[in-house]
Amino acid sequence: MNILITGGAGFVGSQVGHYLEGRGHTVYLFDNMSYGHVDNLSVNGQSIGEFIKGDVREYCDHLLREKEIEAVLHFAGVAPLLIVSQTPITLLIIMSQAPPVS
Repeated sequence: MNILITGGAGFVGSQVGHYLEGRGHTVYLFDNMSYGHVDNLSVNGQSIGEFIKGDVREYCDHLLREKEIEAVLHFAGVAPLLIVSQTPITLLIIMSQAPPVS
């Protein structure tokens, strides 16, 4: 199965990607790197899936078609509590804009 993981360079997204890839799925880690880390994109020196830099607030329908995505796991978000408390609308926009799979 082709799986898109938003927030894929975060701890949770990358670990889920590693788990799914180990079970034979094709994994695409999608992250804008605002809070993600390059170190999370590999485990024991081996890359996890394919990394795609992008933002869930931008239209990514072409990516869903191009990679023939069958499932989306939405882990993108704003991590620092201070930012969330100062601009809660930003968090709501990010969390509500997971790409739809048609």
